Amino acid sequence: MMMYSNRAICLVVMVLSLSQAGCATTAGLVGFGQDEPVRRAEECAPGSESRPLAKWGRISGDLLVRSPELASNTGERRRIRLTSPVAVVAQGNDLYIADVGQQAILRFNRGSQTVRVFARVPDMNADVRLYIDRSLSVYLVDPRAGSVTRYDLDGNPDQGFRNATELSQPVAALVDDGRAEVLVADQLGARILVFDRNGTVLRVIGANVAEGTRFESIAAMAMLPDQLYVVDRLARRVFALGGDGNFRYTFGEEELKMPGAITADSHNRIYIADSGDSTIRVFRGGQLEAVVGASADPEGLGFREITDLWENDGLLYVADPAGASVDILRIVPPCP
Repeated sequence: MMMYSNRAICLVVMVLSLSQAGCATTAGLVGFGQDEPVRRAEECAPGSESRPLAKWGRISGDLLVRSPELASNTGERRRIRLTSPVAVVAQGNDLYIADVGQQAILRFNRGSQTVRVFARVPDMNADVRLYIDRSLSVYLVDPRAGSVTRYDLDGNPDQGFRNATELSQPVAALVDDGRAEVLVADQLGARILVFDRNGTVLRVIGANVAEGTRFESIAAMAMLPDQLYVVDRLARRVFALGGDGNFRYTFGEEELKMPGAITADSHNRIYIADSGDSTIRVFRGGQLEAVVGASADPEGLGFREITDLWENDGLLYVADPAGASVDILRIVPPCP
């Protein structure tokens, strides 16, 4: 008689449950039962190739809805199909996905594997981007409308940063919690406007960040403690600035083709989406560490289109509208 461990039985049940639900996410199958110490020992074994990212899961297809406005009195389950996710942010188990096809920001919970409409956004376009701060306020950046709108926990817009004379084409936003400031990158003006939380402009990080060095066309921003990273698409490089906006150095000039979305992790790695070949380039200390998603990638990671990146709790989320999915990658810590 063949004997199975409890872990193996649980894995089979999990696979069957996900397949019956019709949801294409595999987030619950991380590691396939392998213990973390064993996995880390294998990753850091002598002679093994160190890879910063590994497959973890994918969100795509028809997602189960548990929401009063979409369920009948009999408790009927309804579904929302993920069609064109162009932006993603996450805090814990909750993901916020801007889906152009649904004209809405969706909130997906990895624990319950369910989704609901967080906010309807009429005329949502493919250029919008998202940000979420520690208080779980969600910011929607819309370059075409020239606006940044903040949503509260219930999906209600509670603050806008529209200013016709100051903000012309916002492409990215982030919150510096230490300084209680909201930074908005203005592509047309090639500068960063710094607001307080009430939407008042405090200062401007201008196009001329240092003598002989200037922004040409800002595409995205990311922040680590006391370090601001600004992607310049036209110059094909990344500016590293102090938290106060003072210039430090640039990198990526030789490696980047068409840089776009950017995010950073707690290991001081910088992840940059390159639209030139739909890959993720990983930098550390200004040096290229890896290229993920190329045709010969040993992990089998491949993306049709990358429009947004977001790091949270050791996971990297990748918005791929052409693939109608959000890929979830596990961040592999550097070996000691």
